[in-house]
Amino acid sequence: MDFDLIREKLGITSPFIERKDGYWNHANNLDVRQMASFFTENGARLITIVAQPTQNGEFRMHYHWDMNGVIAHISTDTQAGEIVSIAEICPAANWIEREIHDYYAIHFRGREDLPPLILRSGDPPGLFYWNGKKTEGEK
Repeated sequence: MDFDLIREKLGITSPFIERKDGYWNHANNLDVRQMASFFTENGARLITIVAQPTQNGEFRMHYHWDMNGVIAHISTDTQAGEIVSIAEICPAANWIEREIHDYYAIHFRGREDLPPLILRSGDPPGLFYWNGKKTEGEK
């Protein structure tokens, strides 16, 4: 896969950084639906999405893609605890987004139905984070 082409198609200005485990990039205000469309149309497979709390109360969302054995890791940050859902474009994201919602209460715009995967009935989303605050017992 041509990483300059990926940058051009997704409007990413910084170069990818090559590491042992693949190619990494962080893009502010990344259009994640455009990213998902580009990768799926080019035969890539979504490996997973990881949410990482940041110092400012937002979450860094890491999208990991397998392109025939070449791994691309692209991250962007939530805005006000929200990010656009890619589940409609990439069905593998369905369960991942639901689990992230359960753990961190991140809202995935474009999805009204996020049935819990790990929470008990009636538990509020945000098992690890409620309103960007640490849970009891976390230091």
